Amino acid sequence: MSPGRWAGPSHRPPERPFAHPRGRSRRRAWASVLVLAWCVAAACTSAPAGPAETTSRGPSVLPPSAQIPATEVTPDWREVALRDGVLPVTAVVAGTSLLVGGYAPDAAVRPRLLLVEEGSVTRDVPARPGAGSPYAPLARWTSLATDGRRVVAVGGAPGGAHANTRWTTWEGDLAEIRERPQSFYAFGGWGAGGLVGAAITPAGPVLAGSWEGAAGLDAALWTLDSRRRWVRRDSAATPLASTATELAGVSGVTAAGDGVLVAGSVTHLRPGSVQRAPAVWRTRSGADGAARVDLPEGGSVGEATGADCDPSGCVVLGRVDDRGAWWWAPGSGPALRLAAPDAPAPTGAPAPAPALRGDRLAVAAGDRVFLRTGGRWASLATPAAPVREVHLRAGGIDVIAGDAASPGLWTTTLP
Repeated sequence: MSPGRWAGPSHRPPERPFAHPRGRSRRRAWASVLVLAWCVAAACTSAPAGPAETTSRGPSVLPPSAQIPATEVTPDWREVALRDGVLPVTAVVAGTSLLVGGYAPDAAVRPRLLLVEEGSVTRDVPARPGAGSPYAPLARWTSLATDGRRVVAVGGAPGGAHANTRWTTWEGDLAEIRERPQSFYAFGGWGAGGLVGAAITPAGPVLAGSWEGAAGLDAALWTLDSRRRWVRRDSAATPLASTATELAGVSGVTAAGDGVLVAGSVTHLRPGSVQRAPAVWRTRSGADGAARVDLPEGGSVGEATGADCDPSGCVVLGRVDDRGAWWWAPGSGPALRLAAPDAPAPTGAPAPAPALRGDRLAVAAGDRVFLRTGGRWASLATPAAPVREVHLRAGGIDVIAGDAASPGLWTTTLP
């Protein structure tokens, strides 16, 4: 997964579940299969449609309206005890382990990090607030990112006269992380929007969020300078900027190749109409070279809420009107709306990002996880709802699920 979703460097690229064939002749073959499969799905059968495959790992080419069957599976979920009253908030895969960001509501230092393997906590990863930092000891994690070596985290706590979020940023490794106190104006002040997450790229870590621009809130990216201070890049005159007729909104970020992919939406302001459409922004390297990709078939109200990537592209999760929607965004070129099991759009909780690992894809919706392996879909009931996060490791699935007051962490082996 991305740093933030995918963890851990590898000596070889992972399998590509939606990889496009290489070479001109194979691209022609790919196109021919696409056309043939689309025709078959649209006009040549009256049987319930199944997930068509262009190659053993290619994306489904059925129209998004096609109903994809999913086999019901009842997994053996085991709850992971985090001890000392720690509640799971967020997590990221780190090699064979799961790095869990927890919150200890009664402790002097509330943000906690723990490594979990085979359903048990193996050790704590100390999180050290900066000297004299008033909000770091109270922070609740909003984002964790790792590349298997480095760790970057973002936390937030309400503060000030208006109880606005006071952001804290942390850096380190799987042995320890420390807060790096920033100027109030790095993420606060009159033009502040908010932060949605962190990602780690070969060029360095990147934060994504929003900031006031000439026409409203722009999508915004931050990078570290030589003194480890977060510096916001100017979004003006770039695809990240809002305009008088197009307003950018951001929901999540993940590493994608040498850069990042920011999920969100664009609100189109036209005479007599307003339409919110799903979109992503992808950078070429680190925070440089941002380009916007509008996601197709976005309905009347749509947005992208999260993504996970491998070297060939990204699976993007979002919503179109009141239903969940998925797209495939390759490394270059236009995006494709994917057919998928039907699921309502999440309400009352942030939509969890998808999890992509090798030939497996996991997407959470309500009280279940949809798992795609080798072109087949399984529907896994979960022990609590809503599912707030889903993660794939080499041999298992982990979910954070339950209401905001008492979430739990559960794990199961892959079916």
